[in-house]
Amino acid sequence: METGPTVIIHHNIDVQIVKIASGDNHLVMLSSKGEIYTFGVGSLGQLGTSTCTKRSTFMADITGKSLHRPVQEGSKSIKFSDIFAGGCWTMGRAVDGRIFACGLNNYGQLGFPLNDGENNFVIGRLTYSPAFSSKKKWTHIAGVKHIVARNDKGEVYGIGLNTDNELGIGTYEGNDETEQWRYFELQKINFPDDVKIAGLTATLESSIAWTEDGRAYGFGYDSYGQLGLGNTSVPIPKRITSPYLNGYKIISVALAWRHSVFLAAKINE
Repeated sequence: METGPTVIIHHNIDVQIVKIASGDNHLVMLSSKGEIYTFGVGSLGQLGTSTCTKRSTFMADITGKSLHRPVQEGSKSIKFSDIFAGGCWTMGRAVDGRIFACGLNNYGQLGFPLNDGENNFVIGRLTYSPAFSSKKKWTHIAGVKHIVARNDKGEVYGIGLNTDNELGIGTYEGNDETEQWRYFELQKINFPDDVKIAGLTATLESSIAWTEDGRAYGFGYDSYGQLGLGNTSVPIPKRITSPYLNGYKIISVALAWRHSVFLAAKINE
């Protein structure tokens, strides 16, 4: 165990990190030049490299060279404008809007179908995912075995595992369900009153989204009260209310496995 901070990439190196995203056991970094760097556990493809190397190399490299995950398209190197991570997967949004993904795809959550003859259980390198349209600007992507994604128009879609109705579309009806327990294509998630979603977060079995005017909605499995709804199963988005939120506008939410944290500001301040 480290007793102090660890240098991942030295500040004297010509790499400026502008965003960091985290999964269960790995981190993803985006540089000011549109490059992706990853480190941590990579046994399920989440680091975007199929090369076997020492664990210490995955953890830190002050030069950044062994952490860089270039994506080549012909003679050109793809540049990225955003990154996302969760569970055992990594995603990057290219400057042209395409989503590239790698990692565990055991429920088709990365947008690669698990049809007969297709070995898409693990995606070893950052690969273009056709399930996410490049015509939509994806601003938020989160989840573990399921993924929920928001675009800049405030629309929300879900893909992957649905056995706890974590996709918020209310189609899973029990263990006898043979078709609606997972989805290989994005499913539109509808919210009450056609509210416009400003952001979202998701983890195992559950999801939370918040609106531009400061309301929050939860759906999925509320096993430990992390959705704040008092129900074990929430098949479609339901507004989260609490006396503690009265007079406050929700700005952002972070959802962990068994708890959630709300950032809020007083209304009219």
